[in-house]
Amino acid sequence: MAKDKIISKVTYWGVIGLLTLAFVFFLIFNVYKEYKEYRLSISQLKEAVINEKKQVLGEQIKNIISLINLEEKLIEDHLKNQLKDEVNMSVSILESVYSGLKGKLEDQFIKDTFLTALRSISIDNGRRYFFVTAADKTGIVLANRAFPDIENKSMWNYRDIYGKYVQRAFYETVKRAGEGFVEYYWYMPENKETPYKKIAYVKLFKPFNWIIGTGDYVEYLRENMKQEMAQVVSTADTGTRISVLVLGFDGKCYSGKEICEKFSFVRDSLKEGFSQKDGFLMYTHVCSVWDVFITVLYPVKNLDMEISGSLSSLRQAMQENIAYSTASGIVFYLFLIFITDRFLKRMRKTEEELKEKENTLLKERRMLFTRLYKDSVTDLPNRNKFNIDLQLSDKSSIAIINIDRFREINDLFGYQFGDHILRTLANFIKRYIKNHSRFLKVYRISGDEFVVADIRGSMEKAKFENLIEDLVEKINTMIIRDENNAVNINVSAGVALKEENPLPKADIALKEAKKSREKPVVVYHRKLGEAFEYREDIHWIEKIKSALREDRIVNYYQPIVDNKTGRPVKYEALVRLIDEDGKVYTPYYFLNVAKKFRLYPEISRRVIKNAVDIIKEKKVHISVNLSLSDILNIEMRNYILKLLREHQVGEYLTFELLEDESIESSSEVIEFIGFVKMYGVSISIDDFGSGYSNFSYLSKLKVDFIKIDGSLIKNLNTDETSRAIVEAIVTFARELKIKTIAEFVENEDIWNIVKTLEVDYSQGYFCGKPSLKILD
Repeated sequence: MAKDKIISKVTYWGVIGLLTLAFVFFLIFNVYKEYKEYRLSISQLKEAVINEKKQVLGEQIKNIISLINLEEKLIEDHLKNQLKDEVNMSVSILESVYSGLKGKLEDQFIKDTFLTALRSISIDNGRRYFFVTAADKTGIVLANRAFPDIENKSMWNYRDIYGKYVQRAFYETVKRAGEGFVEYYWYMPENKETPYKKIAYVKLFKPFNWIIGTGDYVEYLRENMKQEMAQVVSTADTGTRISVLVLGFDGKCYSGKEICEKFSFVRDSLKEGFSQKDGFLMYTHVCSVWDVFITVLYPVKNLDMEISGSLSSLRQAMQENIAYSTASGIVFYLFLIFITDRFLKRMRKTEEELKEKENTLLKERRMLFTRLYKDSVTDLPNRNKFNIDLQLSDKSSIAIINIDRFREINDLFGYQFGDHILRTLANFIKRYIKNHSRFLKVYRISGDEFVVADIRGSMEKAKFENLIEDLVEKINTMIIRDENNAVNINVSAGVALKEENPLPKADIALKEAKKSREKPVVVYHRKLGEAFEYREDIHWIEKIKSALREDRIVNYYQPIVDNKTGRPVKYEALVRLIDEDGKVYTPYYFLNVAKKFRLYPEISRRVIKNAVDIIKEKKVHISVNLSLSDILNIEMRNYILKLLREHQVGEYLTFELLEDESIESSSEVIEFIGFVKMYGVSISIDDFGSGYSNFSYLSKLKVDFIKIDGSLIKNLNTDETSRAIVEAIVTFARELKIKTIAEFVENEDIWNIVKTLEVDYSQGYFCGKPSLKILD
């Protein structure tokens, strides 16, 4: 710290010294310069004045060039604004027309009509026209009035005379920002031999994924402005006796008849730079932008009149300049010293604060990394780090090493000794792996499980298997001690060799190893996986049958809230299986098995009957999911109609149908909807927007609600595309007088966006979690 302060003091006085030295040099240089100017001899004075006039003439040329460049920019800016307005207006009109025609006419017919309309537009006698290309990497030209021969052809690989890929520039511009300007060289409609600079404005037309644009040639506008500019510069700065002559490369004079005649001698000496002729000092500049020579002229006789008073004026000016510069320099030097002093002191304090914050940030980052990716007990990489590393390769070899009866060890010896076992075993595995291979890594992925992984599959299968077997054998001979306890531990290992998604496969092998008393290491193979799946199926069949017998197939109810009031107005019935020990399972665990072994219809009947009972008890609106197989099952259809007929609860009941192309085309579905609607039942389409999303069948099925798919809702605060799709669904549903429900509303931010988009209802964990009972 003391060293840092010493360095800061050295820096401080070093900067002050440099400023002082610079100030002294400034004073010396200023006096020397003024004295040198004063010592100019009379013989040199005329040359100095001439040089001064040359400088004036040069500055005049620079001013004229700046004026020309400014005019050039104004031309391009005016052109760009005009092009942008034309494209934006055209795209806006097409979007408005498409919004009105969408769903009423075939898209192809609308496309053809739009392209025909754009081809027919001609601006400035055909010089400007609209072009349309595909907004993808095919580069297909869809419409081009001036060059119809390139229509329906790919221009993706076309380059202009400077090697620019024109169509790719269009595509990259709209992909990056949706619209923008592109400059390139292109042929004029009336001159297809020579390309000229062109500025185009392009914009993405989202409904058809088109690029629509128009452009114009800078060359056309320059010629129109040339005459006007020549008149302006010819009369510039007349108070300084400077004249300006503008001649075209073809000899045409643009500066007016009087000036052109007066300085006709200039035509014979047109070359870049200074010259002197017929009593005039001249400076000529070749302006290739406008194809003209610009010559500024100053009469030499006026120089003599300026010399006589220059000496005394020069002497007086020298003295005044030295005094003024010295005084100004002193004031500026003192001010600079003051500012520098404050700045360096503040910088020193800021540097100390930044170092302190940097140290704090580094500590926090290390702590965060440790929490996220390291196991706090063993200091090994944890499951999060294992999952990240596993993504580095398509196929990996891993071994899950599980401590047998570790829970019993914890209960018998206590968690402190249990942690000691974990640390000891972790250190042993690390040392063993380090001594045998540089490709392998060790992780702790759960309480009593370690993973040895060859992430990239670099080791041969047999060698990896042998290594794990040897490791397990050595562990099973270990006795782990502390001051008070000693225990001989045993481990089992499941191995997956160069497998895709190896973790569940190694877990299957581990379960097999723990069942075996003779073989503590089991390697996964396909038949083992099939056997495991079969056992799992048998396990769940028994669970489902038992649950059906003992009425442990129940409904959980998740609230659906009104976005205007924030209050629940209805509930969705969600099936759950409650195990003998009270553990609750979602359909993810058992529904596929139920469908596979024909237990699904009975589950559906229980869900519907439970919903009818809760409606009768509490008079609440309930939504129940129906699959296509439910509707196509004649027994299920008759069961539903019987319940509706006997209990008269239709006005409180909504059937949710999963969005699917087969629903639209099924006459049985349409017939079923007609029957249940006779009892007052509402129809909702579930997961709308997840894929199929055909708006045309909504009115055909007499839909009352649309549940917008959660994959769109959960990304509303980060994905503009999802937001646009949801907004389109809401707008269309409102036109059809269909209410909308947002699924997966998981937080307040999403809920606020959903309300802003005017979705009618919301469902998700933010609005309420599923529960067994409906509170009054």
